[in-house]
Parts: sequence; C-alpha cells; structure tokens
Amino acid sequence: MELSYHLDRGSLGPYSEEFIQQLIIKAFSEWNKVPFSTLSWSLGGYLNPADSLDGSLYYVGVPDDGINPVIFDSRGDLIDLLNGEGASDYLLGLAIPYYTTQGKIQEVEIIVNGKGLHGRSTEAQRLYATMLHEIGHISGLGHTQLLTEFAFDSNRGNNLFLPVMFPVEPVDLVSSNSLSLDDMSTLETLYPRPDFHQARGSIVGTVQRPWGDPVQGANVVAVNVNEPWVSIYATVSDLEIDQTGAFRFYGLTPGVYEIYMEPIWPMFKGTAGVGPFSATEAAPSFNNPVKKEYYNGERESGFINRDDPEDRIQLVVRQGETVTDIDLISNEEVEVPVREWSLY
Repeated sequence: MELSYHLDRGSLGPYSEEFIQQLIIKAFSEWNKVPFSTLSWSLGGYLNPADSLDGSLYYVGVPDDGINPVIFDSRGDLIDLLNGEGASDYLLGLAIPYYTTQGKIQEVEIIVNGKGLHGRSTEAQRLYATMLHEIGHISGLGHTQLLTEFAFDSNRGNNLFLPVMFPVEPVDLVSSNSLSLDDMSTLETLYPRPDFHQARGSIVGTVQRPWGDPVQGANVVAVNVNEPWVSIYATVSDLEIDQTGAFRFYGLTPGVYEIYMEPIWPMFKGTAGVGPFSATEAAPSFNNPVKKEYYNGERESGFINRDDPEDRIQLVVRQGETVTDIDLISNEEVEVPVREWSLY
C-alpha cells in the first residue's frame, strides 16, 4: 500500500526550508524500512506556501482532496485554533487522521509547530522524534507505555530504548530517534506482508476477573527474557472492544518470553491515552484497575493470598507459531480510586 504526502514550503523557526523538508522526508523513510509492512510513504509534491492562518486552513479538514498535507505552522496559530489557546506552547507537532465509517483512514494531516523553536542543543533531534511519532499516528498506531520508568529516571542513556509511540516526552526531553521492535510489530500487524506471520511468532490470550468478567484496558506486556529492553512488546486487553478481554501479540521475535499485566498509568489519559479505554479518569482502564502480575500458567487463581504476583512461567515463542490460551486472571483486592493509586 503506497500513500503520498505533500510538504509545505518555507522555513520553520530557525530552520531553512530545505532542512525541515529533509528532516520530514527522513522520518517517513524510517517507517518505510519496517521489514514486514506493506505500507509505504512517498513524497507526492509540495503545498502552495501559506504565510497566514487562512492559507493553512485551506488544507485542513478536507479529507477528500487527495492531499495528505504536512503543514508548517510557523507561529503556532493553527495548533492553538485546533487544540485550544496555549496548545502551541507545549505541542511540537500534531497528527490528524480522518476515518470513514468503516474505520479506514481516509486522509491525514500533520502540523509542525515552529512557534518556540530556537535551534539550540538537541532541539533538531526532538523535532525529528516528534515527526516519527506523528507519522506513527497517521499510520494508525496508538500510544504505548512500555518502559515508562526510563522516561522519568533522568538517565538520558536508556531513553533510546523507549518506543517512538511513547505518549509524552521524557523528563530530560530526549526521546528515542529510532523505531523500537514494538513500534515495528504494531505497524506490521496493521499492514502485514504475506510472509509476516511465518517470520515471527505470536501469543494470544485474555485478561479476566476471578469471576470470569473480561478486563478492558489492562496493559499486557511480553518480554523476551534474553533481550528485555529490546524485544519487549505491549498491547491493551480488549483492544478491539469486543467485550472479551482478549489480547494478541503478533510479530514477536522468536525466543523465551514472560507475560505480565499492569495498570495504565493515570497520567496517560485523554490525548496521551494508552488504548481505547483511557479517555478520562472514569474510563474502564482506571475503573478497578488490575495490579501488576505475571502469568504463571495453571497457578493463576485471581486471589492474592494464594497467587504471588511475581510468580511466573516462561513461554517459548517459535517462528511461525502461535502460543494460545494465555489467560491472565487479575488478583482482586479492595477497589481503590484512581486518585489514591501509589503511582501518583
């Protein structure tokens, strides 16, 4: 599947037209390198230069014009208009996909904010990471909270392991500039090549309450024990909103894995939400959330007095095969409102 995008003209803050255009072309090219994805982006042309808000609005909200524009919002006016006054003070970029009633992406837009750019230090790397992130969104990817602890430990070195689709910038403002295996496997799952499932492995299962009700919005993580910061993947239970609590991992590198579930962090809601059940604090992800707990096979019981959350078994994932019936049962405790979680 080949799609095209159209680039704006003109400089953006301290960056020349050539620099910013080449930066964006490079970001699209990185997504094109995902090995088992059929999605490919190509430069389709250029927009007419727009030095005013009205000029930019010509390309916004027009999902049937055949143009997927990348707009340079030099003063942040367009982002403020679309996301509220002051949004341009903290948003470096914005992605807007338009969907048909069948859920198919009809057209997309990316808006790049030039308001606060100054050209110093690691800013160009931040801008590039933002473009990778927004291209992920227009390709259909959501957020993931994998390796959240790395984003908030003030250690710049381990930020390179963070997925591009991490919801927010790390505290030291250094985001990953390369796609993680989780980023790539998610794209490959959406747009799989015919040989995708034969080249990788899969794990499928459910997350349930002890009494059998499905859990919506638990974060489920698969970790390759030999490459725990590299071959690590996440999904959300009941992602397809079918009331089953199902989770599915496709595109896993073959190896030995451990599986655990955890709550969605309360900070990841709304526009930074992880999965379809995190719109507000009242959403299912935060309603009697699961506690972190490893899958331990036949010893899953759902009651913490006889099911140690750290007890785990290892699963062998082989190329071209699917490990099935991995059913996690949440350990039930007294329900605690989200505002009282120890995560705050």
